[in-house]
Amino acid sequence: MYKILFLLTIILTEQGVEVLAQARSNASIFTLINSSRKKNNKFIDFIKGSGRVQYRDSTISGELLFSKGGVQIQQNQILKWFSYKDTLLQKIIVNNYGDNVLFNRLAGYDNQLWRLVKDTLGISIYDKSYSPDRNTSSIDYNSLLFQQDAMYIPAVTFWTTSTKRSIIKIVNKLLGLNLSPKNFKGKEDLMNMLVSN
Repeated sequence: MYKILFLLTIILTEQGVEVLAQARSNASIFTLINSSRKKNNKFIDFIKGSGRVQYRDSTISGELLFSKGGVQIQQNQILKWFSYKDTLLQKIIVNNYGDNVLFNRLAGYDNQLWRLVKDTLGISIYDKSYSPDRNTSSIDYNSLLFQQDAMYIPAVTFWTTSTKRSIIKIVNKLLGLNLSPKNFKGKEDLMNMLVSN
């Protein structure tokens, strides 16, 4: 009886090891397949339209289509693709349903492309979103950046405990205002005032 149980244990153990090895093998293949896909080239369908790209000193006009890693432009049946990381790509302007959306490389800050949310009263407000809608729900508050002349002030840093208070402090400093946090329900309410100004 013990021999039968022992043989049965060995057979089940061997099959279990084989099943486990197969599962690990399948998981490895699945990981390889997913890692080989170029997720950065998946096109973002909410931002497309006619526009222009400034690359080096040249301006290329055509139909634009944005992806997570770059922008594709079609001009006279020729497709060109530019990576956002390419520092020679200086500016992208796209007309999305009548609204011009500007992406500008901030060479004086981190040399990356940023979306211009609003340019008002001598202050430029940027974020890292690729949405053409510049309403308060599309703003990436974690990357919100204020610029005045050559000075750049991020709204959220390691020490930020309240984004709303941080934005108010920055706006008060840059515009010489005396805004109070209690006058705004949240950061969206505050940004709505700035964007609609």
